Amino acid sequence: MRVRDCATLVVLALAWLTIPAHAGGQSQTTPAAEVKANTIATVVANPPPFGEMTKVCGASGEALGTPVDKRPESGRTQFVLYDSAYGSSQPRSFFVTGLDGNCAIHVRATVAMFGSLELYEMMQFGGLGAPAGAPTDATYAQLRAAKCGGAPAPCTGRKLDALAKDTAFLSLYETQDSAQHLELLLHRGAVQAAALK
Repeated sequence: MRVRDCATLVVLALAWLTIPAHAGGQSQTTPAAEVKANTIATVVANPPPFGEMTKVCGASGEALGTPVDKRPESGRTQFVLYDSAYGSSQPRSFFVTGLDGNCAIHVRATVAMFGSLELYEMMQFGGLGAPAGAPTDATYAQLRAAKCGGAPAPCTGRKLDALAKDTAFLSLYETQDSAQHLELLLHRGAVQAAALK
């Protein structure tokens, strides 16, 4: 589906944005703002600063760039990641569709990718020693409890597949050699939590 009337495209900031000062730190809330853009090209050329998100409504498909990844990888797709300048090594606009209201998340990064729930489970619950405590970790633990229970062992098989149908981690890196990344936890059409790791 293409944008037919770009003159009315409206970019709405997310109602909240949770980014801790450090992994496991206290979160801060950024108030919503409203920005109007004349064309999707203007939106793509002016991404928000790294670590902030806006919500873009009224654009989809090719207007957002090249689809580079999706979650879940098979079955009914919930979230699709679009790269506005596929192949570039510079910071640029990325979009994720699958939000409520047929809107997309708009973020700035050099590298953006979905993470594997299986790998996350192994790191957090399989004894690989990944530190927990960030807002994304705490929120994920609550979401997984509904499908996998509260057992400290990794969630696997059908239970994990059921969770992966509407849950995904998105990792964003400001530069190609960034030591830290911004992690977003997406679930059922919304950004549930965010953390710098």
